[in-house]
Amino acid sequence: MEPNKRSKNNYIDGNTVRNYETAPKRREKPEERIDKRSAQTKRQREKQKQINQRIAKRNREKASRLSLGYTLFLGFAVVVTLLSCIHYLDINNELTQKSNEITILKEELNTITDANTAAAKRVSNAIDLEAILTQAKELGMDYPDSGQIVYFEKAMNEDYVRQYQSIPK
Repeated sequence: MEPNKRSKNNYIDGNTVRNYETAPKRREKPEERIDKRSAQTKRQREKQKQINQRIAKRNREKASRLSLGYTLFLGFAVVVTLLSCIHYLDINNELTQKSNEITILKEELNTITDANTAAAKRVSNAIDLEAILTQAKELGMDYPDSGQIVYFEKAMNEDYVRQYQSIPK
């Protein structure tokens, strides 16, 4: 292949690249053309630049001044935000107090439950069921037979049975 001709696929043959061109050719810069209109376009660009600067200055002045409505809106937004924060803190404080009260009441309930369980054990330990059974047998008491048990029907909404007649034998 000749050095000036390039192949369509840039294939590299072997482990080194052949140096076809030692350095790229330098291109000469085209001379600046002096146009008759260049002076006019420069003046027009400067005028446009001055106009843009004036417009930007006016916009900056407008942006720096706040209207009354906008100021009132911002003030209202700040007040609403502040009141919302205060309300949130109040609710959070109330929640913390209620949580502490619940913890105290749970501890009190546990204490009372433990005391109740201990009292029930003391009562059950104080009663000797074997002694009662022995005393009952000495007095001639026995367990009832199935024919001796009489069941009473009670009304649905009453907690006890009222006896108007004597118990049948």
